[in-house]
Amino acid sequence: MNTQLAKALIDRGIITRTTRIIARCPVRAMGNAPAEQTLVLTVNRVVYEEGQMLFISSHRSGRKYSVPVGKIELIDGMHPTRLAAAYDIKDTGANKSAGKKRGRKPKVAA
Repeated sequence: MNTQLAKALIDRGIITRTTRIIARCPVRAMGNAPAEQTLVLTVNRVVYEEGQMLFISSHRSGRKYSVPVGKIELIDGMHPTRLAAAYDIKDTGANKSAGKKRGRKPKVAA
């Protein structure tokens, strides 16, 4: 997911404090080696640091993670681009244009 799409989803109120995300987070593996694990997190707040958008999220164990936008895989169980399409938002974060209306034209009284 890119920053413009994340900003559009936040502005429209789709991503809020109680939104569940699935993201790749840094963890410690056996032997104290760094690794990444996919975790289910709850968004607490969004922070802009050094030109980068970070989601401060908490795991049910109580540990908090700062997740960059590029590490988010699913939002409320949907891929971010598919979720945006459901709300008529393009991948770039812009609104989709209205499509051609279909059906019968209304009768005009003359």
